[in-house]
Amino acid sequence: MPSNLRSILLKNIGTLHKADLEIGKMKMKA
Repeated sequence: MPSNLRSILLKNIGTLHKADLEIGKMKMKA
């Protein structure tokens, strides 16, 4: 696996994790 592909995957996972946290915050407020 090329390292640039791995970094793209890691970045996507990080973005998904951030989105998850945002959704969690919204649920807490509701």
